[in-house]
Amino acid sequence: MIGGFSLLSESKRKWGNVPEDSSKYSEEKGEIYLAVADGVSRDPFNNYPDLNTEDGKKLMAKNYPLPSIAKKVADIAVNSRDLYLANKKIKAFNKKEFPDPDWLKNDFAGCTASLVKIKENKLGYQFIACCGIGVIDKNGRIKLQTPDEYWTNTKDRWDLVKKADFVQGFLDSVGKEHDWWRYPEGRIIMRRMFRNKPSQKFSFGVLTGEKEAEEYIRLGKIILDKEDVVLVYTDGLRNALFSKDGLQLIGKKDFSGLEKYCKNKVESEGTVVYWCK
Repeated sequence: MIGGFSLLSESKRKWGNVPEDSSKYSEEKGEIYLAVADGVSRDPFNNYPDLNTEDGKKLMAKNYPLPSIAKKVADIAVNSRDLYLANKKIKAFNKKEFPDPDWLKNDFAGCTASLVKIKENKLGYQFIACCGIGVIDKNGRIKLQTPDEYWTNTKDRWDLVKKADFVQGFLDSVGKEHDWWRYPEGRIIMRRMFRNKPSQKFSFGVLTGEKEAEEYIRLGKIILDKEDVVLVYTDGLRNALFSKDGLQLIGKKDFSGLEKYCKNKVESEGTVVYWCK
């Protein structure tokens, strides 16, 4: 059995936000391929409206760049069948579309992604940042869950980021308890100084075509048992899939029930593709 689904949260549907996840699955010549990618949101403005208000959210959705460049690079990732190759293709895309990036409206397009290839009972996987892979047994127990390596996943990490010398002037000017993304200076700092900078202690990886992004691609292998379920997912479904109820549905191979359950639990946007015998 092979399949998948993509979901938008109620708030994203309400404001008309565009889907930017991508997925692909296939079974050819005895090899199963599953992949997902999450396009990184773009900036419609250098200076954001107030996203704590309805008018601000409407304005962001109304002015979001279409067609979605983030979706285009997510499509590149899932169709490449290898994240190293995907990064090279995204480099060519960005060289043409954004030859002179400003890390704001003209920032590099990028995505996070994960994929698996299965042949017989052997599974090999790749992932970067917040997209992941899971293997669940027939009793709903986790045999594999890749870690979330995205940069916003813990408060402690934000506390460390704020201690970096080169952000002090920015923090002093706007206050230490501000919303980073509301200010263009904050977004420039995160994208230019923390993204794809392996030598920087608090850096994070995104497939943008930059060579350094490849240092954040993680690899692994696992041997599958006959009743295992394989999941490849974007971060918006991570919590729902690995909840007690989600794991029970996966163990039973009740994927229609899983989709209904996830529809009420999805965070922003989420995609999963699955396979089992």
